[in-house]
Amino acid sequence: YQRRVHGKQWYQRRVHGKQWYQRRVHGKQWYQRRVHGGAAVSFLHANGVSLPPVKIADLCIASERYVGVMSGGMDQTIIMTGERGFAKHVSFVPELEAHSVQLPAGTEFVITDCLRQCKKAETAGEGYNVRVTECRLGTVLLSKRLGLENWKTVRTPREAQDLLAKSLAEMEAAVREHLGDKPLTVAEVEVALQAKLTDVCAGLRQSGPVIESFRKSGAGLELGKRLAHVFSEAARVLEFRSSCEGQAGADPAALRERLGALMDDSHASCRDLYACSCDELDTLVKLCKANGALGSRLTGAGWGGCVVSMVPPGTAEAFISAIDREYYAKLPGGVLPADPQSYRFVTTPASGAAVVYPPAEEPIKKKSGCPIH
Repeated sequence: YQRRVHGKQWYQRRVHGKQWYQRRVHGKQWYQRRVHGGAAVSFLHANGVSLPPVKIADLCIASERYVGVMSGGMDQTIIMTGERGFAKHVSFVPELEAHSVQLPAGTEFVITDCLRQCKKAETAGEGYNVRVTECRLGTVLLSKRLGLENWKTVRTPREAQDLLAKSLAEMEAAVREHLGDKPLTVAEVEVALQAKLTDVCAGLRQSGPVIESFRKSGAGLELGKRLAHVFSEAARVLEFRSSCEGQAGADPAALRERLGALMDDSHASCRDLYACSCDELDTLVKLCKANGALGSRLTGAGWGGCVVSMVPPGTAEAFISAIDREYYAKLPGGVLPADPQSYRFVTTPASGAAVVYPPAEEPIKKKSGCPIH
C-alpha cells in the first residue's frame, strides 16, 4: 500500500514484502498528524458512512484543534483531495474548496529534510499558536485604524479585506502604513485597542496562554510583519495559479522559472516576516538554489522539517547527489536515518487518501464518498 499526498511520499507499507515502516517527513511522525486523513477514510469506509472528501478534511481540521494547536487546514485538505498531476489551490471562504491547478509538463519536485524536528503540538505555545494570535490581534488593530465600524468582531485578514473591499496589494500597503514593522508589547496593543487582549481573542482556544506569556516577558508581538506575510503570500498563491492557468502557448521552461521565483519569494517571507523558518532550513534552501533548483521553500508549518524544491526536468538525481555531498555528508555522525529515501526523494503530485484493495481480492463496489482503488 502506498500513499502520496501533495506530491510527497508520506507513508509506505509493503504488504506483500511483509515490511512495514514509518516515514518521517516535515520532522514529524505520521501517527502524530498525517495519519488523520487515512484513519478517517478507513474508519468511515469500514462503517459504510458516506462523506465527500472535503467534509472528511473539515472533520480532521476540527479534531486536530482539540490537541492544543490552532492549526489551519491545508495539509488535511490536500491529503483528502490530492489529484495526480495537479497542484491544489485550497480556499476556505465561503467554504472549504480545493481547485485543481495544472502544472507545466515535466515539472518535478525534490523533498529534502533538514533533519531538525519540530513537534508542532509540543512547541505550539512558542510557535504556531503565537502566529495565530498575532494575526488575530493584527487584524483587529488594522481594522480599527482603517475605520471599520465593527472592528471588534473582525476575526481574519480575509474578513477584513472583504469588509474593506481592497485588493491584496492594497491590504499589504495598508499594513505597512498603519502597523509598520515595530513590535508592540501586550500593554501597547491594549492601549491601542482600549480592550483586554484576552477579550479580543475570545474564541481562540489557545490564545490566552500566549498573551499571558508575552505580558510577563514584555516581549513584542510582531503584528505588522505577520499580516504583511499573510497578504503577500496570498497574492503569490493567486499569481502561481493564474500563471499555470494561462500557460497555453507559453514556454514551459519560462513558466517554471516564474513559479520557482514565487517559491523563493515565499520562503523569504516565511523567514523574514512570519519567522517560521530555522537555520537548518535556510541553509538547505541556499544549497538547493546553488545547485540548480528553480525555486525552494520550507514546506509545512516550519521551524524544522522539509524543503520542497522545483528542479528542471531530468536534473533531479544530480541535484540529490549534490545535496548529499554538501548538506547530508557534513552532518554529525549518527544523525542520518539508515534509508536515504526517508529524507530526500523525487516526487510529483499524486492522488490523496484512498481505500486500496490487494489485486487478489475481488473488486468491491464503492461505498460512501471515499475514493477506492
